[in-house]
Amino acid sequence: MITYIVTFLLTQPEKKYKSFFLALEKLGAVKVLPNGFFVRTDRNIEEMRVALIPYLNKADGLIVAAVSGEAAIRNSMCAPETLKKMLIKP
Repeated sequence: MITYIVTFLLTQPEKKYKSFFLALEKLGAVKVLPNGFFVRTDRNIEEMRVALIPYLNKADGLIVAAVSGEAAIRNSMCAPETLKKMLIKP
């Protein structure tokens, strides 16, 4: 399994992105910052991008990047135990 960080810039009011957040939830995403989620999955990076793009408009930004297993984090929105699980090296 690989852990990805998914960050984004939404250009419309957040309520217009309910489907986007549901897609993140289906992927098993854990919110770590207001616009940042960790996802631990067997999907490759292109499959991750393709799973999320349909829910964004052309002006929205999206970054999906693999996480190496180490991270420096401050004031995360999730529990430290959850972060540890997400950052376990394969």
